[in-house]
Amino acid sequence: MAKRGINRSKKKDEETKGISPQVINGLIAAIIVVIVVLAAVNLHLFDSSSSNGGSGGSGGSSTTPEVNYGIDVGDYAPDFTLTTVSGATFKLSNYHGNVVILDLMATWCVPCGQEMNYLNDIYNSYTGVTIISVDIESTDTNDALAQYRMDHNAAWQFALDKPGSVTAGGTGDNSLGITYKAYNIPSLYIIDQHGKIAYKNVGVTDSRTLGSVIDQLQSGR
Repeated sequence: MAKRGINRSKKKDEETKGISPQVINGLIAAIIVVIVVLAAVNLHLFDSSSSNGGSGGSGGSSTTPEVNYGIDVGDYAPDFTLTTVSGATFKLSNYHGNVVILDLMATWCVPCGQEMNYLNDIYNSYTGVTIISVDIESTDTNDALAQYRMDHNAAWQFALDKPGSVTAGGTGDNSLGITYKAYNIPSLYIIDQHGKIAYKNVGVTDSRTLGSVIDQLQSGR
């Protein structure tokens, strides 16, 4: 009888010991494995979402280049709407597919008059090139600019940068001169067939330089 009592006591002691350390260590290891697996799955889902443009994005959108608008070489030129001295209205974006020379000038500016000679050379030598001369002097008039155009035998488009004649995107003040930061004149931009600024210069740009840039753009180099 005493022996049975001892056996029951041992069994009771074993029951009160609970889970063994080996079992606890095994459970901890299993939990760690589960956490690592869940973290890896979440990371994979995040990477997939990012490469597809986030939630709702379509596959491959991450390869789409970012569009930068600005006035530096390589930026997309800010679009604008102008009314010419003859009353016609047009937008810069109307000339996508052409090389565009944007000449910011004023009738009183002597170097701007020199630039007219070089622009005439380009106008008479190239096809697929659009020249736009914009007078950014607020005191000039349509009549004065039209006379200036005739005096320089310039057949391309001329317009005044003034309220009611120009709408430049993103400035809020309808000023092409401010949008393109024409603080000194002449300021000249060459815009490629896709609307990107390929060349810019403050001061007179001769016809050789203009022609070199145009040749590169038209040859696809």
